[in-house]
Amino acid sequence: MPEASSDASILIAVSWQALNRTIQNNKETVVCDSTVVILFAAFFIEANLNHIIDELGKKEEMLDFLYGKKRRGEKHPGLQDKLAWFYNSFIANSPIVTKGQMYKDGIRESLREKFPGFDVIYEFRNKISHGEIQKTIANREDAEFLWQQAK
Repeated sequence: MPEASSDASILIAVSWQALNRTIQNNKETVVCDSTVVILFAAFFIEANLNHIIDELGKKEEMLDFLYGKKRRGEKHPGLQDKLAWFYNSFIANSPIVTKGQMYKDGIRESLREKFPGFDVIYEFRNKISHGEIQKTIANREDAEFLWQQAK
């Protein structure tokens, strides 16, 4: 998928540079370089989803679906919620979840099947946001695979 916005272009460029450093497999920097690749892959996915939702003028529809029309206050859905709504609305042959059912079992499994690598990228990003680096995933092979999956 080509980059949908200038933000996504910058994010994929940063991850591309880190990917090239990761491929060099420098033992001293591979964890750092791989972390940047995977983290920016997650940012790239979300930047594209944000852009697509905005360009389609579907933000209110998405928020209504996720939180209901009677929602109070400003809502900021996360990456998985955005992807689930997008998949449910535009890709699935029949909706995998119905309004108000976003957190029922099955949504993560459906996203894992349709978007291999997403769950790993999503969990990696979330753990980093809490100060934890998954060193078992921050390696050359996983970084290359996940970067390709994000694109």
